Amino acid sequence: MIQKSFDVSINDKGQSPVWRRVKLTRYYNSMNVWQRRTKGFFMEMRVLPVLVWTFTAILIGTAVAYQETGTVNWLLFVLALLIAANAQSFPTHIVNELMDWKSGTDLHGMGGSKVLKYEILSQREMIVLFWCSIVAHIILSTLTAFLVGSWLVLVFYYAGLIVGITYTLPPFSFAYRPFAGEWLGGFAGVFIAVTGAYFTQTLTLTVTSIGAAIGVGLLCVAIMIMFHTIDYEADKNANPQKKTTVVLLGKKSAKSYVLACVFSAIILFAFLELFAMPYLILVVFALAEFWHFAQYNPLNVKSIVRRSKIITYLHISAGIVFATVINLFFAVTVVIPIAGLIDHKKFGKLKRL
Repeated sequence: MIQKSFDVSINDKGQSPVWRRVKLTRYYNSMNVWQRRTKGFFMEMRVLPVLVWTFTAILIGTAVAYQETGTVNWLLFVLALLIAANAQSFPTHIVNELMDWKSGTDLHGMGGSKVLKYEILSQREMIVLFWCSIVAHIILSTLTAFLVGSWLVLVFYYAGLIVGITYTLPPFSFAYRPFAGEWLGGFAGVFIAVTGAYFTQTLTLTVTSIGAAIGVGLLCVAIMIMFHTIDYEADKNANPQKKTTVVLLGKKSAKSYVLACVFSAIILFAFLELFAMPYLILVVFALAEFWHFAQYNPLNVKSIVRRSKIITYLHISAGIVFATVINLFFAVTVVIPIAGLIDHKKFGKLKRL
């Protein structure tokens, strides 16, 4: 397993987290190998970010396709969701985890899956999981291309995979560069997911599908920046420094940047509402998200965590309600986030000791 290097920093209650880390590391090392690996698998998946980024994007892209064509292929929807979820869950998260562990930001910060920090998975096990997920991506993408009868869909699937990997992988390391991380990583990934889901259903793109992708991408950029605020100190002191936009601008200015992104999404969705009434749903939910973004205190971790949970639920709900208004059958997709949240609560969190 990973060499131990325990954090001896002091938390906001004046208590050292060293003993918690020692106890958790010993607890996970006491598991049999397959229990530990299963736990690591679910934690590395990071269900909540996948629901926010992938599930919502694929659902909205598919719903827009139904809105404009009157048909939907449910098998293709499931395949697109599996491909995108796999790409984010493992290739993207694993590379991000390995690079952030190497720089030290995950050792001292709150980000990442924490599987390396608490020795739930070794770096070798993560690399094996990475390559297994790459094989799965190739198989599922090829199957989808065969079913739709166009290899052009592979442009979206492989572009999404490349965006996810290069987000942290050197020499690109967009996550370590201000503005590049959210625009060439987060925004690009969400944009590709929405348009890719639409293209899988229709084999074309429209102005409204591109507009919806931009709007959803803007909201995800705001969420990303908000999360980065929590790890401001860890990112700033990483080696190499993880110079996120928050590190460059500072916490307070970064919040203004967040609000500008959300406001832009609201304006865009309002414009799209002129073409189709269901976009009004996205306007309403984006307004609700804007209010909570405006309320978080960038200098208070608890405030960020509390508001981010609410925004997470609002964002996922926006996709489900939007799709359900377009076609009532989309309501069944609510089982996916419900199952995901149950999975996250049972398997995706560290044990309380």
